[in-house]
Amino acid sequence: MSLVLKAVYNALIGGWGGFIAWALLDLVWRTSGAAPLSDALLNGATVGLCVGAAVTSFEGLAEQRFRVFARGLVIGAISGVVGGAIGLFLGEALYQSLQRAVAWRIIGWVLFGLGIGLAEGIASKSRKRALQGALGGAVGGFLGSIAFLFIRQAVHSSVTSRAVGFVLLGMAIGFFIGLVQALLKSAWLKVISSGPLEGKEFSLTKPETVIGRDDRYDVGLFGDPKVLPRHAEIRHKNGSFVLTSAAGSQVSVNDRAVSSEQILSNNDVVRIASFTLLFREKKKG
Repeated sequence: MSLVLKAVYNALIGGWGGFIAWALLDLVWRTSGAAPLSDALLNGATVGLCVGAAVTSFEGLAEQRFRVFARGLVIGAISGVVGGAIGLFLGEALYQSLQRAVAWRIIGWVLFGLGIGLAEGIASKSRKRALQGALGGAVGGFLGSIAFLFIRQAVHSSVTSRAVGFVLLGMAIGFFIGLVQALLKSAWLKVISSGPLEGKEFSLTKPETVIGRDDRYDVGLFGDPKVLPRHAEIRHKNGSFVLTSAAGSQVSVNDRAVSSEQILSNNDVVRIASFTLLFREKKKG
């Protein structure tokens, strides 16, 4: 899937995470709201757990890459719990002590979204992706909290308002994490050959991006036995992206075989076994 389409799916899966969190809080545990600080901890941890685990593990689930899914699930859950609990607790503590200004609660949701956004980059072991995710999560947390507060004022039923509010919050965080990553991508590979991966985009955000059949790697190409477990790498060095082929691998750029390494240019066509990928890079300056 394209990175923009991934943002849409992130919104849907984030909304489901928010709905599950609401169900746990209001239908299972039935939080009362009598103790604001402890409730903020519980609400933040629960929503963070559900939204963080859902958004961060989605890519691995969609691509049926079990190890990527499991890593995203664990890291997303941990980061969501920590970021959610700290963010909402801090926001509520400031709200209670500083003239009950609602802006402090919004700041708490911003920190909450930032923590979830960091998780996806941590799971992919990409510092750049983590920073992009943190920015997207913060924006989503801000706009989602505004929607949450509006719904709470407009809908008289507290149960209904919390349900809708948590869903919108999860959708906003998931969507903006994906959208910021799509907007700020500087270089990427797009699968243009037919098959289940057609249209899939892989953002090149790491100093070294590994391509292969092993689902631990960044660009997973499955279904062709000619793709080696570790088939090729793309390294970002001196401002250029350099493709390096592994020994015994089938790699070509613009129909010319790559024996060792090749500097990539925008719109280069990379063929790896039966897969055809388009290298794209945004113009600098």
